[in-house]
Amino acid sequence: MNVLKRFFNAPRPIIENGTLFAAAGEVVHRHFSFPSGHTSAAFFGFGLLSCITQNRFMGILYAVLAALIGYSRMYLGQHYLKDVLAGESLGLLLLFTFVKLLPKIQNKFYK
Repeated sequence: MNVLKRFFNAPRPIIENGTLFAAAGEVVHRHFSFPSGHTSAAFFGFGLLSCITQNRFMGILYAVLAALIGYSRMYLGQHYLKDVLAGESLGLLLLFTFVKLLPKIQNKFYK
């Protein structure tokens, strides 16, 4: 993730005149905004939990929690919408790849 952030070196939203909310003590960085690593990790992690539990209600809850993490990154002034959408896409792509490769890895090492 850091490789992508450093490659794009995208600026983060600037908090001016109280237009964006910043939590007390929250450090607002100026660079490496794209893509959102927190959002990517949230969609990968909650997606993995959804695959493990296979419970429809829990799957919906996990999706909502992942989306809320993405929203919170924008709310705190750390990311733009494009950063969050890219993080979501990357997290889901990694999840899909992991889920598809896992049976092959298990067959290779756990015969």
